[in-house]
Amino acid sequence: MKKLSIILAVLATALSFASCEDDKEPVYKAPTEFVLNTPALQNELLELTPTGTFELTCSQPDYGYSAITNYSAEVSLTEDFAKFETIASDGTGTNARMTFKSEALAIAMCNLHGYESKDDYVNPGPERIYFRAVASLAGVESSRIVSNTVYLDKVQGFYAKKEPGRIYVVGAFSNGVEWGVDSKTAQDFVNAGQYLDETGVETGVYTGIVTFPAGEVYFRLYTEIGNWGSDNALPSIGPNGVDGDNTEADITTTATTFTAVPGKGSWFTPATFAGGPVTMMFDMNRMELTLTAGAQTVIVPKYVYMVGNQADWATPDQANAAAYEPWRLTDDSESGIYTGTFTISHLQNNDSDLYCRFYKALNGWGAAQWASTTGENYEVTSGIAAPTAEGEGCFMLKGAIDKTITVTLDTNANTVTFTEQ
Repeated sequence: MKKLSIILAVLATALSFASCEDDKEPVYKAPTEFVLNTPALQNELLELTPTGTFELTCSQPDYGYSAITNYSAEVSLTEDFAKFETIASDGTGTNARMTFKSEALAIAMCNLHGYESKDDYVNPGPERIYFRAVASLAGVESSRIVSNTVYLDKVQGFYAKKEPGRIYVVGAFSNGVEWGVDSKTAQDFVNAGQYLDETGVETGVYTGIVTFPAGEVYFRLYTEIGNWGSDNALPSIGPNGVDGDNTEADITTTATTFTAVPGKGSWFTPATFAGGPVTMMFDMNRMELTLTAGAQTVIVPKYVYMVGNQADWATPDQANAAAYEPWRLTDDSESGIYTGTFTISHLQNNDSDLYCRFYKALNGWGAAQWASTTGENYEVTSGIAAPTAEGEGCFMLKGAIDKTITVTLDTNANTVTFTEQ
């Protein structure tokens, strides 16, 4: 009996230790090894196309537990990576098998060569491109690890850099290009001064000054010249979707904004309109046309993006532009101060605390222009300005769930303030 009691006691002690081990929380550790695999088609020709993709695969860093890891790649023309570009994977940013858009690599190659426009682009032919992968955990600076270097020996690029777009103002202007969508070229409308230029690459905001004749003038916008288009569809943009469904636009010295939709309805000026220069701004993101009589200085709203667990840490790129539109801070006065008011009704993994940093543009992962100065999670207090710095550290607002907060980012002082309503 004594022996049995001793055995049972030993077993109980062992089970107790096992239970304690099971109850331990996972412990983070900085990884020490990260391998980018040699591409299977390393020596084959990879011809990049605007719609193509390619893959790279890597190992998963050991963070001590199963962690949601962000992956990206750095590319260079030289093995020493003296100059490199970062490309984000296409919807596989947390997958060790990374898929990249060929266009993203082509843009990186153009940047590395220093090509600024189509005019100075020279096709170098197939060339060797070097890659290394980068892995990290959101908000944990010490988690960042860079892999070994591999290469693709024959990559044929193309000029892929995006340039600001243009929209055309088409209508009854009686200047040789009246309507003329199917009979004139885009350059004809440019020569006539009937166009709006995009304020920057992929801003979606177009501005210009167009001279209108006096009286009743019917007009609408076209994203391209060549065909009339169909009702309720691009390339035509108007106040209504159906041809003949028109809306009067009384243009005065006070800026007036009209709702726009794809389609063939037209705006028209009143018969009493005096004519002359009209300042036009079209926001493709909001589908709004703003008209002001006279040649005016246009102040275009600027945005920065709050990237964090309120948006499930979606990759901050153009593929997720719609996901981040509700989380934009706006500067509509060129003051350098961006503000936004948000109701935090959802946080990733049912968290109660907000973690975020701020990006100037949706160009993928990497250092945010406005992050915590510590490089780690930095707890903020409602109403108190916190300093910012370029990096990947997050701001943390405790107990943010189900609250409405106003966020003010001052890019002059490089501070951010979270104010609970």
